[in-house]
Amino acid sequence: MVRVFDCHSFKSKKVVPIQDEPLAICADEKHVFVATRRCTVIVFAITEEGCRETRRFETVSLVEQLLYNPTKNYLIAVEFKKSWKNLTKYIRVYLNWDCEIAQGSKIKTKVRIAGKSHSSLISSAQNYLDVVEIPVDRKIADISVCSQTGNFAVAIDREVKVFHLVDKTVPSSGKSYRDVEIFLELCWNFKLVTLSLCEDYIVCSSQNEFQAVRLEYTDSDSESSRLSQIKLERRRSDDREGQGHVYRTTPSPGSSYHTQSRLSSLADVDEIFESDPPIINQIEYSSFGQNRSTNHSPNIHDTSDLSSSYSSSTRISDDDYFQAWRFDGEDSETGEISIHLPGLQGTSKSLGHKSSPPVLQDLRGGPFKSSGGVKAITLLHFSDAGMREDWQQVSVIPAYLPGISRKVEPGSTSSPVMSPRYRNLASMCCFVSGGRGGCLYSLYPRVKLITCYRYTTSAVKIIPSSGLLHVATKTGVETYTARDSIVAIHQTEEYDFITKASPPTELDVCLIGIQPFIGTQDITVTNDHLILLTKVEEPHSEDMMWSLYALQMCPAADLYRDMVSFGCKVMETGPSSYAHMLQEAHLHVKREMMFTSSADALVEENFLESAALLGEHYSLPNEEDWRLCLPYYIMSHLSLDDIIRQAVQHKQHKKQGSHFTYGKGLLYYLNYILFLDDDPVDIKQSCGNEVLHIYHETEPERLSHVLLISRLHTFSPETAMDLLKKWMDHNRQREENASDFDLLAFVKLNLTLVEPETARTALVAIPEKNFILICGVHPNLVHKDFTEFTPLAQLMRQHRPNTFLHMLVELFDRGVLTLDTSLKLLQNIEDKDMSTNTHIRDYLEILVKDWKRKYIFEDAVSLLCEIYIKRIISKILPSSRQLLLPHQFQMPSGGHFTGRFAWLDYLPPFTGPMSLSRRCQLITIPSSSGSLQRSPSASIPVKVVNRADSSDDKCPCCFCNEDLLKLQSLLCSEELMEDLCRSVTHQIQNEADLAGWDSIWLLCVRVLDWKQATEFIIDRYPGVVPKFMSCTYGMDPERWQYGMRCLEAVMKELPSSSSGEELYVQAYRGILKDLSELLPPDLFLSLLPADGSFTFVLPYITQCFRHQCAKTLKNDIIDKGRQMVTHH
Repeated sequence: MVRVFDCHSFKSKKVVPIQDEPLAICADEKHVFVATRRCTVIVFAITEEGCRETRRFETVSLVEQLLYNPTKNYLIAVEFKKSWKNLTKYIRVYLNWDCEIAQGSKIKTKVRIAGKSHSSLISSAQNYLDVVEIPVDRKIADISVCSQTGNFAVAIDREVKVFHLVDKTVPSSGKSYRDVEIFLELCWNFKLVTLSLCEDYIVCSSQNEFQAVRLEYTDSDSESSRLSQIKLERRRSDDREGQGHVYRTTPSPGSSYHTQSRLSSLADVDEIFESDPPIINQIEYSSFGQNRSTNHSPNIHDTSDLSSSYSSSTRISDDDYFQAWRFDGEDSETGEISIHLPGLQGTSKSLGHKSSPPVLQDLRGGPFKSSGGVKAITLLHFSDAGMREDWQQVSVIPAYLPGISRKVEPGSTSSPVMSPRYRNLASMCCFVSGGRGGCLYSLYPRVKLITCYRYTTSAVKIIPSSGLLHVATKTGVETYTARDSIVAIHQTEEYDFITKASPPTELDVCLIGIQPFIGTQDITVTNDHLILLTKVEEPHSEDMMWSLYALQMCPAADLYRDMVSFGCKVMETGPSSYAHMLQEAHLHVKREMMFTSSADALVEENFLESAALLGEHYSLPNEEDWRLCLPYYIMSHLSLDDIIRQAVQHKQHKKQGSHFTYGKGLLYYLNYILFLDDDPVDIKQSCGNEVLHIYHETEPERLSHVLLISRLHTFSPETAMDLLKKWMDHNRQREENASDFDLLAFVKLNLTLVEPETARTALVAIPEKNFILICGVHPNLVHKDFTEFTPLAQLMRQHRPNTFLHMLVELFDRGVLTLDTSLKLLQNIEDKDMSTNTHIRDYLEILVKDWKRKYIFEDAVSLLCEIYIKRIISKILPSSRQLLLPHQFQMPSGGHFTGRFAWLDYLPPFTGPMSLSRRCQLITIPSSSGSLQRSPSASIPVKVVNRADSSDDKCPCCFCNEDLLKLQSLLCSEELMEDLCRSVTHQIQNEADLAGWDSIWLLCVRVLDWKQATEFIIDRYPGVVPKFMSCTYGMDPERWQYGMRCLEAVMKELPSSSSGEELYVQAYRGILKDLSELLPPDLFLSLLPADGSFTFVLPYITQCFRHQCAKTLKNDIIDKGRQMVTHH
């Protein structure tokens, strides 16, 4: 679809003064070449002041077509000469058209044949016009020059001959000259009408068929050696298999022997000859690996990028009957001009022959023809069997950007069809035009249809220039927006549509201007001028009236301003037209910035402005592409203050009484900007209040998120509280509970407004699990730059300490807080001892209670043990707190905390398990609190008093020895490390009065030196020897034997019938009892003393055998049961 927006006009119009009838025109950056009927080429310089003739020279014959090559600085002309029999055409190259001549003198002309020796015509003084003539024996269809390489191509019947300029030296002379040589011939399977050449791309067409190919030069020597190696490997494989393969090829007509010798019927021939792999939607036919007489070429794939007029069978389908444009005029509601376009020239079908690349003849070696080292890869091929198409012109449009570097194959560095700028090639497009319309295709980086054009009337010539497409028709010049630069821009830049975006390549093209002229014949362009040639025959006369105009093109900034102004006119009535104009303006200034070496500062400002206008448009309500608001606002570099101010002003400008809501695009932008990172956003307080109002009107459920976790910090807390209360009252009226985020935001605002009691009440209402989850995901609610707790966290620490500590553990598990950072935050005062901070102790206990944090056990357990020891040394008494009943006291469990050994209950300060459950001796309980009607689970208010200062008066209750019990639990763990044991023993070695010193020392020494621990326990506490040995020795017979011998030695030294002897005998009996249940009979008997009493140990031997028989019977029953289950 083509949209019509009349917003383009030429800046000025100059008339080129010329008296003779012009026949052909061409131009370079600053000059215009005009070939006249007097066999003269006049060169004009186009300046701001006007058009001034700079020089002229004569041609050999009348000129039909004239082209200029800026790289090699030559003119090439198709000249003709009429006779009474026929019309003869010539191709002549004017090499030194700009040679210096004396004023008033006439330049001489020397004509020579290309490729021939002309030593007699060569002169060291270039005071003559050097003309090289290329012999042509057939009708010339078209010529094309490559502005980058200096090559030119000539289309003759079905052939394309490619030439280049070479420097030659006259033998035995110091004279040098330039000559023209042919280096490539391409033979097509259709008669050529027009062609275009650029770099290694060639596009040719007839009236109903066109084909685009890319030339690929390779190193023939390396390719031949590689081919030979692969053939040799195949022969070896065939010899091993005992089978031979015969390769037959069927040459097609017109192909060379060398070309056909490389074709085979092997399916894997692509392994030998590699071509560019097809990219997405690429239509590519390889010239190798397919026999044109037997194998079908791949069909053109139907893709989303191609219009519906192209099918997978290379058909161009459309309406059965051609329909001209219908301009319905301006729509009364939208202000748009509707254009109804049929497809391109009706139904089209593929030709009967197979699509194949042209046959190549490599002439770099002279007159000997060869196809080795070069191949043509078909990129595009369309044909029309119904003869409805009328393709008249093809143009290859390159785009170079210095910021990119394209990878070039190693063998192509010496390619004659690649310029030095080839590495900077960003895109290559192809424009194929008929009389009433055309199509723009991308050839690189991928093959796809970009867009289609429709002209208002029959076109004479089409020429792209500066992001625009100028079409010369019989009635004037039509200017369209072009899309070739978008392909290059999209190839160079990456668009994530979050921080950067661009209008799509499929954006409808626009007819932005029509300049009426009568009798348009030809157009060409300079840097900033469009040169137009018109001819009109006078009525009732054979005389011809001609004019040559130089139309100055608008600068990019002026055209941008015209586009935006036109869009603003239809913004209210036609918002889609307004958006389209903004996109066109944005693309135009973007192209100017990227393709101009020194972009104007005004153009850069226009680019930012266009991005801001697009962002503002997509921020409005009812926009389908509202997500584009974000990238365009970011690209505009507008501050948040400016964006909010624009949104508020747009709301105020709406008609009174009309309902207005902010668009989704604005909310999408705010949600991204406000929650991007942790750095506060720079915004004024008034604009911050407006942001809160925007959320309250559009997304009130996210208002609390903005207040809690966004980057918005500058707003009035009174305004925020008022809006939050309105939202919570609204939920209350709908009988909905306030969300956890709403409650947290309410707490935070009350703390800001110095209302701690109200904040505490709301804080208690938040469930612990939800609070921990929210703070875990949003740690900024807890700390300020890892240096201190926030007021919210401090309130939680004071009134909900358990939830607060679990929240810190959650942050540790998420990797937000390290152990050192957490302790630093909890300690507050660096000089204060950590042992007095119960929150640090409780925090470390939570950490080591879970095995998933085993990696932190070494550091955390060491700190925790140090804290316990310091608290025990300092004799920290229970604080004034709610004291649970003794039977409700619970030890931490899990992780590094394990069950305490039973024998620890009998070591000081404890006298047995019952001593732990006694009432604390250091507290008083009011009599009223001892009522029998109190709930068993209710807490009891207590008062701690110091009844005795003597160190001997030690209370054995669980509350006074809580730290000792937890320390013992840590030291009973199977994961106890020797380093920790050494650290603990070092800390207590000088603390003889430490409560529970013996138990702590034994728990550590049993790991470091179990023999010393055994001797100590036998000497000091013989009553717990059996239990100590059971938990320390396990199944180790050596340790059991050592312990029994030590105990027996002590028993022998004791006097008979003493109280000590009875105690040791009971310990010995306990050891035998445990061993009889633990060890098998053979090991048990081996541990008994050789001189022991048989009657004393017989009961234990009997008990050992009974246990063994019971175990055997149990195992037999289990085995029988398994067999029965398996059998059934």
